[in-house]
Amino acid sequence: MLNTNALVAQLVVPFAHNGLVGGSNPSRRTTLLACAMILFSSISIAEPYHGTASWYDKGKITANGKKFDANKYTVAHRTLPFGTLLKITNVKNGNTIEAIVSDRGPFVKNKEIDVSSSAAKALGFFHSGTAKVLIEVLENRK
Repeated sequence: MLNTNALVAQLVVPFAHNGLVGGSNPSRRTTLLACAMILFSSISIAEPYHGTASWYDKGKITANGKKFDANKYTVAHRTLPFGTLLKITNVKNGNTIEAIVSDRGPFVKNKEIDVSSSAAKALGFFHSGTAKVLIEVLENRK
């Protein structure tokens, strides 16, 4: 995740210190900076990262309360909010999909995500069982 305080410092502070925002009143600048830090601290901007993906095909109710559909591109992730849209790329072959976080897991060490069986087929690792992937958050739903 990006440091939101650093983001505020890069985007807002130069304007405040040059008197472009908040005027010349130091108290108003401080208030503006505090408001900006609160605003930006509620925004999650995830950096793309690499990890190992595996696939699953369970057919029951997922952690978000909906029925698992192996024909949809869905993902289990330990911490990302349900409904988060991810772009997942198999680094070995370049195959890419977009999938929605709908479940929790994987509960195996050294695995970052579990994808549905149809997603594993599209990514080209259904038969091998796992793959090194690049995970990018396209839309983070809090």
